[in-house]
Amino acid sequence: MRLAPFDTMFQNYIKTALRNLRRHKAHAAINIAGLTIGMAVALSIGIWVADELNYNKSIPRYDRIGQVMQASVMGGDRGVAWGSPHRWRRNCARTMPAISGMS
Repeated sequence: MRLAPFDTMFQNYIKTALRNLRRHKAHAAINIAGLTIGMAVALSIGIWVADELNYNKSIPRYDRIGQVMQASVMGGDRGVAWGSPHRWRRNCARTMPAISGMS
């Protein structure tokens, strides 16, 4: 059976690649390790982004959910906290009609 030119070329490429892997073991190991780490990081970032984009989508009217963050300066240090004082929560629905509820 006669092989097509592409098949012959592909076989030659595989033979050359395997020969070079055997000759340059340290270089090949570094390249394969780098490729493995890069793929693992890219996959982890992709999973993290997908999780962030799907956050709270199981809750009805999830597009209306917001998060309140409070910025503060204490002793010259700046900080950010999730949450708000209880007095602000009590008066929020009265003073801001766009907010329908808080938890």
